[in-house]
Amino acid sequence: MTTELIRPSSLPKLAQCRCYVSQSGTSEAAARGTRMDAIIRQQWLNPSPVEELSQEDDEAVTWAFNALRLLSCGMQVETREEELQAVVPVDGIKAGTMDALCVAGGWLADFKTGQIRDYDAQMAAYALA
Repeated sequence: MTTELIRPSSLPKLAQCRCYVSQSGTSEAAARGTRMDAIIRQQWLNPSPVEELSQEDDEAVTWAFNALRLLSCGMQVETREEELQAVVPVDGIKAGTMDALCVAGGWLADFKTGQIRDYDAQMAAYALA
């Protein structure tokens, strides 16, 4: 018997429907979110010209960057993916990756570009990690 571990990012979908099953492959929406996430992370570490984005995506990236700057209050915010692996100490939940972490400020962030959901369970899993 194989038990599939649940990704923290699946918790909001499971909260809405216990029968939710993740699709294999990457959807266009997921690819968009991943691309925008990479731009935000890179911009935080080393601001530089950004690839051509649609107006909507450019506005979302700018908003996320400005929100990080505002929330940081000048404190260090970690955005490097390799430093943000969240090993969740709950059986059945696999490790995830936070998008940003401010240890001194006591907060973490996960950028969202898709459907509006209640992300409390995902953020709680990351906070436990």
